[in-house]
Parts: sequence; C-alpha cells; structure tokens
Amino acid sequence: MNNEVTNKVNKNRKIYIIIAIILCIICFGIGYIISTSKHIETTKEKEITKVGGWELNTIVTNTIPSDKEKIFKKAIEKYTGAELEPIAYLGYQVVSGTNHMYLVKSTTTTKEAKTTFKVVIVYQNLKKEVEIKDIKDFNIEKYVNKDIDLSKEEATGAWEVSNVAGENSLNKEEKEIFKKATEELTGVNYKPVALLATQVVSGKNYAILATGETVTKEPTYAISIFTIYKDLNDNVETISIANINLADFNE
Repeated sequence: MNNEVTNKVNKNRKIYIIIAIILCIICFGIGYIISTSKHIETTKEKEITKVGGWELNTIVTNTIPSDKEKIFKKAIEKYTGAELEPIAYLGYQVVSGTNHMYLVKSTTTTKEAKTTFKVVIVYQNLKKEVEIKDIKDFNIEKYVNKDIDLSKEEATGAWEVSNVAGENSLNKEEKEIFKKATEELTGVNYKPVALLATQVVSGKNYAILATGETVTKEPTYAISIFTIYKDLNDNVETISIANINLADFNE
C-alpha cells in the first residue's frame, strides 16, 4: 500500500515539475516577445527621432549619382519660377527620413533670364516621398578671391556663371589649368568637379568646384571652391581655397 502511495506521489511530483517547467518556458517566451517588441519599438522610435549633422558626400563627381538624381527630379516636378540644374550632390542629413543637399544652377524663366547658384535641400520621408524643403542662395563671392585685393587685380567684370554643367563642365584647357595650379599643393589630393564661374581681370580668374582628400591614414574630406588666376602669359596660380560648410545652410 505504502509503495502505491509513494509511486502515486512521485508520479504527481513529476507531473507538477513538468507543468512548472512548461509554465516557465511559456513565461520566458512571453517575456522575450514583450522585451523584443519594446526593443523594436524603441529602435524604430530612435530611427524616427534621430537628428544628426550633415554628412559630406566624399565622392563628389561631375555627374549626380542616379539615385540622387531621381530624388531631385521628382522633388522639382511641380516647381515653377526657375529652371534648376543640379551641379553636385553635396551630402545628406538623417532626420525623420533624410535631407539631401544639392548645389544647383538656377535660371529664371522670365524674359530677362538670370542665372545664379542655389542650394536646394530635398526631404525624403520614410515612405520615400520627396519634396523641396528649402532653397537658399549660394553667393559665390563668399568663396572666391579670399586672399587678394580685387582693386590690385584690375578686375574689369563681375563673375560670370558657367553655362555648362555635368560631364562637360570642365574642358581640357580648364582641367590643365587646375592641374597646374594645384601641382605644388601637398598633403591633399584635389580633384576638379565643375567650373562654376569666370571673371575677367588682367588675365582671368576661374572659380572651380573641387574635392579634397588628405593623404593621411584616416583621411578627411572637403568640398571646396578654388579661385585660380591665369595671367596674360598663361601662368597660373591658386589664389584661394574656400571649403563649403554644409551646416551654413541649416534653417
């Protein structure tokens, strides 16, 4: 009799243990699911609310990356008042989505067309919908002739915006001028991107958009505007180098 009771007790004990184990597994699973769910929600919330500084495009070229070009074209579909032609994709900023910054040529569609430079910021939300967030003036005179007195240079004309952009924005002669003017600059590899404007002086000034990469173990990058002077004897020199700070175009 005692054996039967003992066996019964042991059997019940095993059942209780199994049930306890199952309950523990269930509780652990529910806790894990809730914890994971909260983690996912928190991560998503961080992604949505995350606000960062501008990230410089380190590989600016004379053509806009195709995906960034599509974003730009879609954003300006309904824009009127001026023709906007992208020159360079400058960088991006992570917000609740992404802000994209472009340097563009803006030509008014009025009878007396006027061409100037603008910075266009395009916002792309998490659903990939895009819109123009802001258009700001890009005053090239803030970036050129930083180290010379124009009165000594006998300037005879204002800066004239180049009428060419994209792949043909620098011809062979202008590329050679840039190469000559930068060949003695050490510590940084400079690459020309586009001719922005020219100015007639006792010779000619060139404003050229370029990228710079330091020749260090951990390189730093810059997007710059070179002022290069070519005299009447075809001698060339770099007059100034001014970096573009994307944060200058924040709201």
